[in-house]
Amino acid sequence: MADHRLGVGGPVAEAGGASSPLAAADRAVAATGEFAWTAFGLKGRPPLTRTAINLMFTEVTVTDRKARDTIGYTSHVSIAQGLAELAADSKLKA
Repeated sequence: MADHRLGVGGPVAEAGGASSPLAAADRAVAATGEFAWTAFGLKGRPPLTRTAINLMFTEVTVTDRKARDTIGYTSHVSIAQGLAELAADSKLKA
């Protein structure tokens, strides 16, 4: 049985990862925004947080192996089809 893995890494992850200068600059901007939200008592969440930056610049691998082995899960949509649907949905919302 094939191991279905989906790796996700942004352009910065591909160009040098979370330690790249761009990622560091983005984290500094996010930290400034977080500080402003706290200091000025702004409502809601800042539009960009350090956690969001870390997630954007970190490679992630998702696997369904445990579900397949434990409960016999089988997907009804291929990875290619799912990614195509995601891309189409993203274009509709843009």
